[in-house]
Amino acid sequence: MIDAAKLASAPPVIPPPETTRTSSSRVACDGATEIAASLGHPRVWLEIDEKGYVDCGYCDRRFVLIGGPADVAVDGRDNGAAQAA
Repeated sequence: MIDAAKLASAPPVIPPPETTRTSSSRVACDGATEIAASLGHPRVWLEIDEKGYVDCGYCDRRFVLIGGPADVAVDGRDNGAAQAA
């Protein structure tokens, strides 16, 4: 049973500021997009695990593995994750 008081007091889930779909399970992030790389953060290498995504600890950008379990379109439709399994 869900406790309504706990649910009401829970912090809202905030979506990542940017999501990038990738075909590689190892990705690099330096925080740069439309801004110069010098205005971003140090380059870090991230590994996508069994969840199918990884979030950058500096800028919160989310990298989603194409065809992985977290690869779902904005409208909620599956983007091939079920076919890849």
